Amino acid sequence: MSDQQRFEEVRDRLRNAYRKHRWIGLLESMHADFLYSDQDVCIELAELLESEQSKRKSVSRQLATTKAKLKHAYDVMKWCDRCSLILCQGKVPAMERRLEINSLYNDRYEIWQREDKSLCIAPWPFSTDSFEVGVEVFKLQQLSFENDRELGDALDACKPEYRKWAFRQSD
Repeated sequence: MSDQQRFEEVRDRLRNAYRKHRWIGLLESMHADFLYSDQDVCIELAELLESEQSKRKSVSRQLATTKAKLKHAYDVMKWCDRCSLILCQGKVPAMERRLEINSLYNDRYEIWQREDKSLCIAPWPFSTDSFEVGVEVFKLQQLSFENDRELGDALDACKPEYRKWAFRQSD
């Protein structure tokens, strides 16, 4: 992807996020900052990231939220995103070996699968002792596509699979 394409993608993603809800825009803005602020990016993207800093302050005031609350929400979102990627990509290790999800509030979180195939996360961050989650997966054999239409056609032709995981607190 060219620098110009990257800039346009980030700009459009931010625009669409703020259109959905200002809170979603704030989280997307935080994510763009996380992904690109330490990178060598084109001038347009660097300027966009800089303007987003002041926009986050303004929108946070409008929503009567604080920088700390926004950071908390973003950190939780990042943690959940990492956990969902581990699940959907089938990366939970076998034989009760543990995999770090990532850290949240200075705690290291790990996920593993028990002999009974249920999953556990430690430390346990949930208010309930057990629950199930599921997702539809469209498994494609082709790794790349010429354009969005070709990808869409492949997804339309694909039969969805349903994956489900049971989580249970450690004994």
